[in-house]
Amino acid sequence: MSKTVNIFAIKEISEPEQHALQACWYGEATPGQQRLALNIVIDKLSMADFLPYQVGSFDETAFLNGRIFVGKAMRRILKLETEG
Repeated sequence: MSKTVNIFAIKEISEPEQHALQACWYGEATPGQQRLALNIVIDKLSMADFLPYQVGSFDETAFLNGRIFVGKAMRRILKLETEG
């Protein structure tokens, strides 16, 4: 049995998470808020660990793959070693 999801749905963002995202936007985030904000983008907004197959809908599957790509790309960049 397959389960489909609303491809436009966003998991609920708590008040501390919202504050962390806003603090990042304004350049005022603490190190903890910065990490929280990136985790929100990677895990909740892009759904990086979600299996994207939508039964019977190539378009919805493709849309979810686009969302997931963003989170996975961010993880890849965060793991890169920098020079200097």
